[in-house]
Amino acid sequence: MKPVRVLIVDDSALVRDFLVEILASDKEIEVVGKAVNGLEALEKIATLKPDLVTMDIEMPEMNGMVAIEQIMGGENSLPILVVTSRDDSGTAYDAISRGALEVIPKPNMKRSSADYFAQRVKLLSKVKVVRHIRSRTCKSNDVPKMRRNRNLPHIIAIASSTGGPGVLAWLFAGLEQFLNVPVVVAQHIARGFDTGLVKWLNRNTPNAQVKKGVPGEQVKPGVIYLSPSSGHMEITPTNTIEVFPPGPKDIYTPSCDRLLESVARAHGQYSMAIVLTGMGNDGTAGVKAVKQAGGATIAQDEASSVVYGMPRAAVESGFIDQVMSLNEIGRCLNFMVRKES
Repeated sequence: MKPVRVLIVDDSALVRDFLVEILASDKEIEVVGKAVNGLEALEKIATLKPDLVTMDIEMPEMNGMVAIEQIMGGENSLPILVVTSRDDSGTAYDAISRGALEVIPKPNMKRSSADYFAQRVKLLSKVKVVRHIRSRTCKSNDVPKMRRNRNLPHIIAIASSTGGPGVLAWLFAGLEQFLNVPVVVAQHIARGFDTGLVKWLNRNTPNAQVKKGVPGEQVKPGVIYLSPSSGHMEITPTNTIEVFPPGPKDIYTPSCDRLLESVARAHGQYSMAIVLTGMGNDGTAGVKAVKQAGGATIAQDEASSVVYGMPRAAVESGFIDQVMSLNEIGRCLNFMVRKES
């Protein structure tokens, strides 16, 4: 297997050399070049043909935001991983709407941090970025299907991973009326970057408040609760939030399965689970629990998913009621809001 070819873009020579050192220690990765700003990155992408670019945001001449737009709008579009500090995470999430796949913290000297960085590079390099969030015409029978569902949900649980922040932003921005049920979200995210994501989502969510889940807090209509990046959020039968620390063998943090399974226990036939874009199979056990409890289950379709991993696994499990495009999911959410209003 050929190694993943990576171009590193950062205006700090110290950071560039440190990232090269980390990636060079992995035999499955080859750093093919370095660039000090977006302008140089564009030139090197055209000649070096990397599989993935790691991108800083604040750089002279051409910053990361402009560079990402240029890359994703040109003939040489490819996966972009934004590598930034936690202090810039709120701004860095704007890069997602411009086409970047993910935002992660700059690695430190710890082995675990370096391993995480190299792992994300290898995983994201496989993503085909020709797909973007699309607005497609909703089939005429999609909303009637929702009408025939005997129970409208009392709570909606969303599972999301790679490509998820942009999809969540699109869905929440499209809410046409006050969100009259609570929504709980497990989005796979680097530790410490949940606050930046909450701020970014709130800027463009007109009919709901987005906030990080707090242990002991009661979930309420009109609020979207994002699972903290430090642990696994669950909903109790009394509608309060619990957050559990991740275990040493946990693959995903926060866990989509644990959130969805807790919602199934708490709300049974009045629960709804939606599995959005992402790698792996987190969420599959969760939709099984919701379905067996009598709730409704939806998976995002392949055409509108950045990565059709989690939705595919959920669909293949046999516990998904409907497979929908992102546009169709948005329209159904708005239908439920109008129905309850």
